[in-house]
Amino acid sequence: MAKSVRNQAACLAAVLVGLGLIPSATLAHAQPVSGGGPGSATSATHVRGVRAGLHDGTQLLADASRACPVLQKLIDVLERSDVVVFVELRDDLANGRAQLTFVASRSGVRWLRVSIAAGLMWRQQAVFLAHELQHAAEVALAPEVQDVDGLRRLYERIGYPVGPGRFETTTAVAAENQALRELTEKASRRRPREGRGRTGRSSGISEWGPSCSAARTSSE
Repeated sequence: MAKSVRNQAACLAAVLVGLGLIPSATLAHAQPVSGGGPGSATSATHVRGVRAGLHDGTQLLADASRACPVLQKLIDVLERSDVVVFVELRDDLANGRAQLTFVASRSGVRWLRVSIAAGLMWRQQAVFLAHELQHAAEVALAPEVQDVDGLRRLYERIGYPVGPGRFETTTAVAAENQALRELTEKASRRRPREGRGRTGRSSGISEWGPSCSAARTSSE
């Protein structure tokens, strides 16, 4: 089954490049990093980073999944599905954060694209990646979603509107916040003395600073 999906995915990738739905750089560079155990981001076939110029979605995917257990859990879900997700970094996102796009469905494989704003801090990118992979998992668990209209109907059913033609889900927001907690806890363990005064109490200054609230907003 896994080999069949990989073969179908390779054929479909060539078709999508030919149609202009994904750039040729995607086919050339959307490969898992060598190494890693089964189901890890570095051996995943259903979640693939895209290298394009200076932007490396592969490295973001590998680093973020190591830092955030919630991301690895989402990758495990997607590895058992008929969904293939490209993860890319872009400079031209309208919302300045992140988004999920339905690309195509053919021969039993559904293709999605997760785009993350390239100009964000790495931690923000990781948090938004968790958010968007949760959306991808929602699509994976809804086999009736076979096109953009199906995607819209899914989110009309399971989500809530956040703007014209835009929807959000509580589960994606929860995944985002969980990733933020995991990154914050990891940073605290690495620098236990940082942010403490003479009393030994925390100064209350978040490592995220003023970006903390932005990281909790909807990323579509």
